[in-house]
This record gives sequence, C-alpha cells and structure tokens, in this order.
Amino acid sequence: MVPAPLTSIAILGGGLAGAFAAARLARSLPDDMTLTLVDVPGAEAKDLFFGTVTTPAAYNVMLALGLGEPEVLPQTDTTFSLGTQYSWAGREWVQAFHQPLPVMAGVQFHQYAARARQDYADFVMSVAAARRGAFAHPPEGQKTPLAELEYGYHFLPAQWAKLLHDALPARVERVAGEVASVDTEGETLRSVKLEDGRTIEADLFIDAAGVWSAPGSGWTGGSMIYAEESLTPAQGPVGVVRTLQQLDYGWSATTPLRTGTHTLTASKSGEGLKLGRSDRAWIGNVLSFGLLATGADPLTTAPMTLLMRNVESLAELIPFTTDMRVEAREYNRRHRDDFDHAHLFERAFGTEGYPDRLAHKIEQFESRGALVQYDLEPFEAQDWLLLHLGMGRIPKARDVLADRVPDAQLHSQLATMRRAVETVAAKLPPAKVYHDGLLRYLGKRNA
Repeated sequence: MVPAPLTSIAILGGGLAGAFAAARLARSLPDDMTLTLVDVPGAEAKDLFFGTVTTPAAYNVMLALGLGEPEVLPQTDTTFSLGTQYSWAGREWVQAFHQPLPVMAGVQFHQYAARARQDYADFVMSVAAARRGAFAHPPEGQKTPLAELEYGYHFLPAQWAKLLHDALPARVERVAGEVASVDTEGETLRSVKLEDGRTIEADLFIDAAGVWSAPGSGWTGGSMIYAEESLTPAQGPVGVVRTLQQLDYGWSATTPLRTGTHTLTASKSGEGLKLGRSDRAWIGNVLSFGLLATGADPLTTAPMTLLMRNVESLAELIPFTTDMRVEAREYNRRHRDDFDHAHLFERAFGTEGYPDRLAHKIEQFESRGALVQYDLEPFEAQDWLLLHLGMGRIPKARDVLADRVPDAQLHSQLATMRRAVETVAAKLPPAKVYHDGLLRYLGKRNA
C-alpha cells in the first residue's frame, strides 16, 4: 500500500522550542502543506533551562528566520556575549567564543604557546575584549585581530519566543487552549482535543508541551536539576560575558542584559527539569521536542545549541509521506549523538568519574596536548581547549614538530601577536557604549 503524502503538521506548545520549530518550518514547508501552532498554557514554564547565552551560531539561525540584529536588538533586552567567565573547581577562566588560532608549520597554535610557557588565552581576541568589558563587531575583509572575534548573545527565552511568534507568517494557523484529551492508536497520535471542544488533527505532531508520550521512548539519565531566576535593574556598565560561580550545591550565573541583570541559580528548589535525553524522540507520527526530549544543564550553552541543531535536523528531515520511519531513525540518531557529545563537555567540568569517551579526550590532551574530536560534535576543538586549560589540565608533553621553530623566532612571533591583540582590545569601546550607539543608529534608520 502506497503511503499518503504528508499534508499537515501541528506543533504543540508555545514556548521557545515550539516557536523556533514553527518559525523554521513556516519558511521551509511546501505552500500546500498546512502548519498549525497550538499555544498550550504552561508550555513555557521550563524555558529558563535553555539558559541565557547562545553560541555564535544563533546569528545565522535567527537571520534565516528573518530576524537579524536590526530586529532582535531593539525589540528585546538582548546583548552581545563573548562567552562565560567561570569560577569553578577553585579556578577562574573565560570560556570565550573564538575562531581557531593559526596553524603554523603544520602545528596547532597552543603547542607553541605551551612551548613558550605563555597563556593561550592571551592570544584570543574575545578573551582580551572580555577582560576589558569591551565590544565591537568584527570587520569583514580586514586583516586585524578584531576580525577573529566571535560572539553570541545574552538573551531571555521568553522575549525570543515572543519575537519568533510575532514574526510568524500568515500561513501558520495559531490556536490557543488547554488540551483536554488525545486520540491515539499504538504509536500514532490521531488528534488532540482542546477544552473548548476544538479538535486538532495532523499527519505529524511536534510535541513541545508534553501532551503525549509514545510508548517505548525510553530515557537515558534521570537526575533532576532545580533552578530559580530573577531580574534586577541594570546598574553600571553592561558586561560582555555571563559570570558563573560554583556553589556548595549547584551554581549561580548572572547575565548582563540591556535593561537589567538576570540571575539563574541551580539549587535544591524552584522549577525542576529531568536531565538526560529520550532514547527515541521521534516515534510514530509524534516528535518529542525541546526540553522534553533533551534535558541539558544550562551550566554551558548546550541547551540552546541542541535546540538549534534539532530545529535544523527537523527542517532537513520533514517526511514526504505519512510513512516517516526512515526520517525518524535518522533524526533519533542525530538527537542521541548531539546530546551525548554535548554531555561530555558538561562532564568535563568534573574532576573524576569520567565516562570512557571523555577519559580518552582528557588523557590525550594531558599526555601530549592532542584535541580529540568525535564526529560533528556541538562543541568545537577551541571550546575544548579553553575548558581543558581552564580546568588546569596541562599537557605533560607537546608536539615535537613545534620545536622546529627557533626560540628567538617563536618568541618574536608570539610577542607580535599578543601585542596586536592587546592594542586592538585597548581601542575597543565599552560594550554598553557600543550597544547604546548601535541602538540609536538602528532607531534612526528604522524611523
């Protein structure tokens, strides 16, 4: 029997995950396919666990949804982020976003820094700017250390969800209401009935509200994280990094926003989230989406990174027919691999009890400075490098090829690079001055 073509998709949940899915699919589905967004009250309750920092990938993700910085910055409290300042395990470092530093004579840069006994972070433009609380956009087509600066965003999930909702095209049918019941058969969700009597039918349901859990989904993990958040009016300069401090139990992070400072504290009380991942996020015609399928600790940028990757996987794997088993298998593979790789990065903040794949990474770095990368990891080699160094992992040996450069030449090159970074950083405006000036410019342009 030939399966019927896929003609309709319904997204259940109006929080950040549902908003991202709706915005992305609205721009990629065929015109003859219907798309419904059901705003289920309370779906946004756990959105605080997406955290308040995105990686640089958010720029292109939002731009593809028709929301560039001229739209995002004036309408929200979003500010530029160069990363996170960690106070963790008795150490402090800036986990900055940055491009890989140059490979010289076939040898990675950190090997030369180790040979010269110099701090790798001193050569990272984002770190130098973060230390000064300064910011400017990296110029295009110019050979300057500033061109190597990478940045993400400090944001509030509720504001971005509203921004995405408001930007949805007319093709998205918007419905709001409590779910009263579901009509299921095996692994198939046939329809959702709302309390006002309306019935939502679709060929594919994307569940970001916990409406129905298909049998056999499984779960890897199981511990809980609890968190509380607060927002206080801005006082003093706006920073360019989130600051996160380890506590006796959990951690506390403060994020500088345009009009205030957001504090998120992971402790023993507050809203709760089950950490871990679903073994099969897509079963039958239901895709469990967002934090329901991927519970990552916002200690790192993993929650938003995984959401953006899942959105792209969804857009790439929209089924052609109602037989969606092939697409579900591939989505589930990506979903598992992405989470498991991101979870290794989180576990690397520990000092013992490493799983085998993480133990291998750490062993290779500590023994010879090698940066092991598994296929398509969410965190890149330079992220791992700063984390290893930040946690005090120092290689016992280095690449012998780094010794081919004469001492005088190496120290001269490193001094020139470090001086160039420091000179540019010293000329950058304070982040608040730059941000306020940009907003004034955008206001005049949009007037």
